[in-house]
Amino acid sequence: MWTNFFKLRLFCCLLAVLMVVVLVVNVTQVEYLDHETVSATFIDSSGQFVSSQ
Repeated sequence: MWTNFFKLRLFCCLLAVLMVVVLVVNVTQVEYLDHETVSATFIDSSGQFVSSQ
């Protein structure tokens, strides 16, 4: 009984850590895309991407 509870707790902790890592990676990718692509383009009123160049 004790080992099953410990394994479940360990699994939940590892899953939580993995979710935090995935969240951090996704946020950093979005910030990178914002700086690289969104600064050079914008969306007009019809929903089309328009380059600022």
